[in-house]
Amino acid sequence: MLSHLDNTDRNAFLASFWRFRDMRDEFNISSISWVSKDDAQTFWITHLGDHKVLASFAIRVFQLIANAVLSERAWSIINLIQTPIRGNLSAEKSTKMAYIYMNRRQLDKLGSKLSYSIMVDIEEE
Repeated sequence: MLSHLDNTDRNAFLASFWRFRDMRDEFNISSISWVSKDDAQTFWITHLGDHKVLASFAIRVFQLIANAVLSERAWSIINLIQTPIRGNLSAEKSTKMAYIYMNRRQLDKLGSKLSYSIMVDIEEE
């Protein structure tokens, strides 16, 4: 997580994180920023000045869309692949076939016969 930061930013991130975790200094419970504790993005925006690295990271995290659509789609595809005819497919082969199925459009851009030939190769393994 911190590997992309230079030493100065890494140290600033860690110092800010420990202040936040221990609720010290600007993160003290009596701080005005805790008024917006129910709105995480607003809370961290108030700390952008003093704790830029940690606040920027936190804002990015809270802007992520959390849902299970892609994982549900993957399970549905696995269920389509694991038919009685293909009942003996290993988990690895099923996963490869699901990957190909989900990325078919990209594979088709590479060459229309590529996705079919890869699928046949996997089934024959």
